[in-house]
This record gives sequence, structure tokens and C-alpha cells, in this order.
Amino acid sequence: MRQRIRLPQTDLGPRAVVLLGRKAYVANYFSDSLSLVDLGSPQPKPQSIPLLLQPAGTSSSGLASPLDRMPLARKGEFYFHDAGICFQGWQSCSSCHPGQARVDGLNWDLLNDGIGNPKNTKSLLLAHETPPAMSMGVRETAETAVRAGIQHILFTVQPEEVAVAIDKYLKSLKPVPSPLLVNGKLSDSARRGEKLFKDRQVGCAACHPPGLFTDLKTYDVGTRARFDQPTDRFDTPTLVEGWRTAPYLHDGSAATMRDVLTTSNPHDKHGKTSHLTPQQIDDLVAYLLSL
Repeated sequence: MRQRIRLPQTDLGPRAVVLLGRKAYVANYFSDSLSLVDLGSPQPKPQSIPLLLQPAGTSSSGLASPLDRMPLARKGEFYFHDAGICFQGWQSCSSCHPGQARVDGLNWDLLNDGIGNPKNTKSLLLAHETPPAMSMGVRETAETAVRAGIQHILFTVQPEEVAVAIDKYLKSLKPVPSPLLVNGKLSDSARRGEKLFKDRQVGCAACHPPGLFTDLKTYDVGTRARFDQPTDRFDTPTLVEGWRTAPYLHDGSAATMRDVLTTSNPHDKHGKTSHLTPQQIDDLVAYLLSL
């Protein structure tokens, strides 16, 4: 348990391990292979067992990397989950963005925008279509953010091809339909909420126009907290897949979407919601969680 045994270089993305006697079998997601480790040997030499027929020209010695055969988006998915591109190999992009680059629901204090101001993890879905990136818009584009993340969060310098592949993977991600939809359509409550959302007196659609549900701008919406500066302005996030990205706001201070509209919006700077009835709030929440 205290000995680190490095798997063959061709075995990528270990996902599970099974012990049979003194032998360990490791399932590798990105290389369609098993690694066999004899734990009874004083100096184990892991063997690679391919689960698919090897392409013509591939050496049985395992010298050719499965990465060479991967489409670019698949390669980016591998790098996104690979702790090998992190200093000391202890984290990957997916550590904070699990579930196809979504969120872990936690706050992290990262070097992207200074120290002492933790931010809630943002989903990377549509990140390349909704610049700027990061909660405060400190990166002009998602491409810039990917490269800054490798340098300032994973603490390494990687070949440009690694960042290009990660970009391709993130761009390939598609929204997942909300479980609140009824046969793929808005519920009666959500339809009423949609009308409120588009009502100019409420004002939600002014900053979150349908489509990407963001106007790509930064604002002061009255959500600054004790770790923020008086001049801080925050990026307008897309509302797509809001049903799976709680908690909300840049610091995760709103546990639910209802909190976003009520307790976290006392001065109506985040949409004019103070005059809405409890039923109208329910309807508006139903719509937001259906996107």
C-alpha cells in the first residue's frame, strides 16, 4: 500500500482495480487495456494486456502510445483527466470540474485572480462561446484560461498541443436536458416562469438573453462579500444547465436558485424580484432550473 508502482506508459486512465490473490488487475479507460501487476514480486514489472486487436504497424512491446490514435477531442478529454500534466501529479482539471467539465460545488482560492478571494467553481460548458472567462472575467477567452490554468493551477508548462486538445474537448461538450422538463418540454410552472423571465419589469432577460443566456458583460449586482474588493465586477454566467451547478454566485453563497432571487438579491440589482409573489418566485425558479 505504501509503494508506488508506475503502470506501462501505454496504459492510460486507470479507473478501477481488482485483486485476485497477489495479482492486481487495473482497468484503463483511455487505452482499452488492463495492467497486470504481480504484487508478490519484490520488484513488480506491470504487464499491459490490450482488450482490442492492435492496429497494423503497432508494436506488441507497447512502444506506440494510444494517444497517437486518438481524435483530438478524445485526446483533450484524456489530458483534462490526466494528473500527469500537474506538478507532482496530484490533481487534474477534472479534480475541480468533474462530470464532463462541470462543477464540484466548492470554492477555491486560485492564482488566476490573486490570493485571499476564493471563488466557486464554474462549469466549463459553453466556456469558449461565452467570453470572458472566470468569475471576474480576468481571462479574455477560454483559450487563455486553459493555458493559464495549466500554468497557475497545475503548475507546469506543457506543449501547446496539450492546451489545443483540451480546447477541442471543451468545445465538444453539449448541454444535458434538465430533469425538470416534462416530455422534453417546459412544465406549466416553468412556462409561467418564462414569461416572468422575459418581462421587462423583472429584467432577467436583459443580461441573460435566450440562446446562450448571457450578454457576455460584467456587472455589480450587489453580490460582493467580505473577500471581494469594492471595485469588483462579476461576469454574467450562462444559465444553461443551472439545474446541475449549485451552489450559485461567484462565492457559492446562494445554496439554491430561490436564494439567488430572494435572500441574495435584497436591492433588486440582480433582477427586480422583490415584488414577486411566492408563487411567481416558484415559477421563475422552475423555468431557470429547466434551461
